[in-house]
Amino acid sequence: MYRLSGDRDEAMRMMKRSRRIMCWLPGTDCGLCGTPSCQALAEDIVRHRGDISQCVFIRESNLEKELMDRERSAGIMRRIWGDNNFEKNCNKKGAENESN
Repeated sequence: MYRLSGDRDEAMRMMKRSRRIMCWLPGTDCGLCGTPSCQALAEDIVRHRGDISQCVFIRESNLEKELMDRERSAGIMRRIWGDNNFEKNCNKKGAENESN
């Protein structure tokens, strides 16, 4: 609890908010958002260090409902994973010209 805030009352409010956010997150702990778990993403959101649209499942749902455009979705993924991970590179590990 105190990792959210040094103030007990504020930490309790933040913990309550992160639990409400968890109702919306899938709970898969896939790590595609750049955090190790959905709980970690929820805590980042209440600390204003993250955004719920980092969740790939929520982002895809928003794309389907046309609440977000593909350009914004791609921008979020580039911010999380970096531009280099979205470029073709046949020399990276596991690719056909893998370099050791």
